[in-house]
Amino acid sequence: MLISKIILAALIIVFLWLIQNGVYKKRGLLNIEYSRAFSTSAVYEGQEVYMIETIANNKLLPVFFVLVESSIDPSLQFQKQANLEIRHGQYHRSFFVLMPYTKITRKHKVVCTKRGHYRIDSASVNVGNLIGNIVKFKNFSFNTEITVYPKIIPVNNSVMASYSYQVDTSV
Repeated sequence: MLISKIILAALIIVFLWLIQNGVYKKRGLLNIEYSRAFSTSAVYEGQEVYMIETIANNKLLPVFFVLVESSIDPSLQFQKQANLEIRHGQYHRSFFVLMPYTKITRKHKVVCTKRGHYRIDSASVNVGNLIGNIVKFKNFSFNTEITVYPKIIPVNNSVMASYSYQVDTSV
């Protein structure tokens, strides 16, 4: 009698898991919006900027496991924050839990360590079921870019005086 109840409970759990897995496969990414931008379009080397990422769930179904992954140049160094993981200095991962009809905006502090022009073209948004297994993913494309100018050196710290190149040289 006890064994039949355990088997019945296990079958019900497997059945419910299959149903929710199918629902999240079919509807998990439906009406999910994601965007990413920098707080300014240009900074100087060594300055901080905010990378603002926004994700919205515009449907009744809550999404309990959303993982956003993208590749970012290691010269843009992120400060440590909750729900954020930087792997090998260049892979940015954010974790979200989205309730029905909610929008989450996060600001990540970034230090621009090297001059250059940096672009972030896309991000992969992964949706998982209630257990956390990834069941579906979608690539979102956007055009986020920032220009990092060289560090400004004060004039009084220059190596040579401006008149040193203007003197006559005896040969």
